[in-house]
Amino acid sequence: MDNFNLKKIATELGYLGEEVDEQGLDIIGRGINTITNGGLRSASVSDEGDKIKVKFRSVRREFEEETWETILEYLSDNMGYEILDQSNNYEENYDREEPPEQVPMIILKK
Repeated sequence: MDNFNLKKIATELGYLGEEVDEQGLDIIGRGINTITNGGLRSASVSDEGDKIKVKFRSVRREFEEETWETILEYLSDNMGYEILDQSNNYEENYDREEPPEQVPMIILKK
């Protein structure tokens, strides 16, 4: 397909509208989890009002550069979102019982 755009197709089929609903967030998450082979737990996608936040809370390291670039291309080129901010950094918490200080994250413009 020439201009394959999942966001456009999902909108035309009624899965996404002007507002991104739970089903739309699920479509984003499933696409990312397919790329990362993370099942349904790798990406956590949330509606932050005027932004969409994608966090990788269960990931315990940074992504390989090729995988990270594939995720970014999926979100921008295939889904049509503008990436406002992104970080592929992971930083452990000194207290192993606590969640990490920093995990990979992507902020998208709605």
